[in-house]
Amino acid sequence: MKKYLLKLTGLLAMSLTLAFASCEMKSDMEIPLAVDTEALTLGKEGGSTNFSIYSTSDWNVKLSKPVEWMSLSNLRGHGKGNVEISTPPNYGVVRRVDLIIIGGSDTLTVKLTQEGESVIFNFKDRVRIGKESQLLKAVFENNLGAEIEFVQDSVAYKKYVFPDEDDEDVTELPTDWISGIDLSEDGFLKANIAANTGDRPRRAEIWLIYTDAREREHKAFLNLVQDVVTIGPEDGEE
Repeated sequence: MKKYLLKLTGLLAMSLTLAFASCEMKSDMEIPLAVDTEALTLGKEGGSTNFSIYSTSDWNVKLSKPVEWMSLSNLRGHGKGNVEISTPPNYGVVRRVDLIIIGGSDTLTVKLTQEGESVIFNFKDRVRIGKESQLLKAVFENNLGAEIEFVQDSVAYKKYVFPDEDDEDVTELPTDWISGIDLSEDGFLKANIAANTGDRPRRAEIWLIYTDAREREHKAFLNLVQDVVTIGPEDGEE
């Protein structure tokens, strides 16, 4: 009788263990969506890496913004799958894109960063231009490459003060004479400048702001003066 009870106790313990393990396995398999990492970093020399997706349903991958500097081995799958990421060498600044994984009603994000060079972001000179309406073309030193499209611009119109007067003497503040600001990868800022029909020069600062992949903010501004006379190209830079 004692042996029978011991045997019965052992069988019950084993049954409970198996039932518990079965519940754990079932619980693990029912995770609707998971990834094995939240962030990946590649060197500036380029290369490839991968991450795994676990899902109980179909899943797909999309980018947080369109980029041309990386490729994915596959964009969709079912259940468990691996996604390989490939990037060419990066000769510009650090760059980043988020990989958004969607499975059913769940969404996860994997942050992909590729190392690069330190940011170059500045204007070389102050610029003085003539009274005529014109297309401004100013040298803008940068190494952003395709990241140039993420630069934000704004204009701060300022009072122009002659050397022999006080700032309080200037009441008129001309605005809206700068429009169509555009940046090119070859290092130029372009903008449309309206004619200055007033009786005094006018001044503005064209501000540029770029937030890099590490969330650091870089700022640069062009100090622009438009005169009331015609100025030759050789007189424009200060």
